Amino acid sequence: MVYIAPTLPIPEWLPDDTDDSIVGVEWHQEAIGALAYALRVVTLRRGASWGVCEQVELGGLRRPSGRDYAPRPDVMVLAQPLPGHRSSISLGEAGTPLFIAEVASSTTVRNDREGKRLAYAAVGVPEYVIFDPVGDVLDEPVEAWRLARPEDRTYARWEPDAEGYWRSTSLDIALRPRPPFLEVRDRDGLVLDTPLGTFERAWRLEEYVRQAEQEVQQAQLQARQAEQQARQAEQQARSFEQQLQAAQQEIEELRRRLQGDQGKV
Repeated sequence: MVYIAPTLPIPEWLPDDTDDSIVGVEWHQEAIGALAYALRVVTLRRGASWGVCEQVELGGLRRPSGRDYAPRPDVMVLAQPLPGHRSSISLGEAGTPLFIAEVASSTTVRNDREGKRLAYAAVGVPEYVIFDPVGDVLDEPVEAWRLARPEDRTYARWEPDAEGYWRSTSLDIALRPRPPFLEVRDRDGLVLDTPLGTFERAWRLEEYVRQAEQEVQQAQLQARQAEQQARQAEQQARSFEQQLQAAQQEIEELRRRLQGDQGKV
């Protein structure tokens, strides 16, 4: 795909990605790795010539002032393999990416939603997805946009189908959130597994641990309440016992008085 110069301005305020800004939140890197791996499996299955990149700097974009803008998309699919073990590539070398995905974090969500959405559309990236692996940044797990026509430079909202899949026309795959990962289904319907089952098991285990901790806290609260009720019952029992003793003493005193009165008659 030939690189086409931007026709819409990339926001002047949009900062470059840095090592600190792309660290992300819990499950950020795992979600990136899982998606990139699945896309590489698709590449191998089809014998495609894609280059699947993780956080590789994309050069050749410029702000209205003329300053360079250098994003590092979390996952980027190029029409050709990345030459060597490169940490950066320019649009002139690689052409326009076929697909870009960003994994959302609270510190980058504005850049992803607003700035990068304009920037990627401006250079003609056909499809752009933001995924929230934890579910505490976006309103929905996935927000996605695409170019309605190749010549467009403004994204239209990309909605899922009735099965909850975002069907990519650029890559001919289907994506569906399965937090903390994005599920990838190839064009023949095969859902691609990843070698990150350990991460998913860890995710489920963390969920189990959190639930178990809540249940333990609830049980501890119930135990404290039961202890408090037991102490109250014990106090009531002692009070009743004291009242009984006082009553018995009063009865004995009345008996003695009665016996004394009878002796005088």
